[in-house]
Amino acid sequence: MLVDWANELPSQHFLPIDHSVHGAEADKPEVRTVIHLHGAKVPADSDGYPENWYVPGKSALYYYPNEQDAALLWYHDHALGINRLNVFAGLLGLCIVRDPVEHAL
Repeated sequence: MLVDWANELPSQHFLPIDHSVHGAEADKPEVRTVIHLHGAKVPADSDGYPENWYVPGKSALYYYPNEQDAALLWYHDHALGINRLNVFAGLLGLCIVRDPVEHAL
């Protein structure tokens, strides 16, 4: 499965940013994101490393093979320095991977 994660957020964060936190320095864009899917078996370039963030108006194409047992996975923002703010703002969700064993239940 290919997912194009598009950053369509506003250019200014609605929460205050603590610029003393590593990765949240004042020279970084206020709004940026990168998605990390917990529990998925994915290629390294689709893992959502904290330093691979992108700004509003940009996107990242990730490949999720979904070649694993059935599972309920969750994804969230992983941007270095501000992921706690972005998750609090609602940048998270669930992904259901199904398999033949589950369908047989």
